Amino acid sequence: MAKTDRVTVSTDKHYATVHQFGLNSKIFSKKTFKQTARPFIGKSEVLEKRITQKIENKLNKIINE
Repeated sequence: MAKTDRVTVSTDKHYATVHQFGLNSKIFSKKTFKQTARPFIGKSEVLEKRITQKIENKLNKIINE
């Protein structure tokens, strides 16, 4: 979902939430265990700069066609 000042990335996969935040989960729908958070997405100045640059390059290419 895009807004004027941000982009939201999401998924409907249950395991994505488990990996991002660390939650209780089940192995083969049987044994429950606490999954340690292994964030895939987080704040990163370097990544934000790279994304911004790619977006600006694409927009400039579209505008100048």
